[in-house]
Amino acid sequence: MVWFILSIVTLAVVIVVHDFVLNMIARFKKKLTMLSVIMALFISHSAHIWIYALSYYIGLVYFDIGTLQGNLSGDFLDYVYFSATNYTSLGYGDIVAVGGVKHVATFQGLIGLLMIGWSTAFAFWYMQKHRMGDKLID
Repeated sequence: MVWFILSIVTLAVVIVVHDFVLNMIARFKKKLTMLSVIMALFISHSAHIWIYALSYYIGLVYFDIGTLQGNLSGDFLDYVYFSATNYTSLGYGDIVAVGGVKHVATFQGLIGLLMIGWSTAFAFWYMQKHRMGDKLID
């Protein structure tokens, strides 16, 4: 049950962070270059990865919801690496979740796909509306 609560709380935090970043970009829309928008989205996604890494750390160390097995070096960057491969759906398989933590990883894979899709849609909207003008939208 702890894995479910951890999954939902982490998911909510990631969505709130991403929504905040997108709202900040939209607020300063006329002052930002497309490079700035892409960098802000990259930073947002990187924050999501670190948030999930912290979630894995808390779940595994403090709540004993499972283990990570495989090619581990024993430091926090293992959690970051595992989080990044899940978030981006790469899933190299050199680190594997065992126990309840595998459910948290599943949630992360799904939200990663959604957040990347949301960013793509936002970047497309931003480019059409604010960089190419309204001529393309009829």
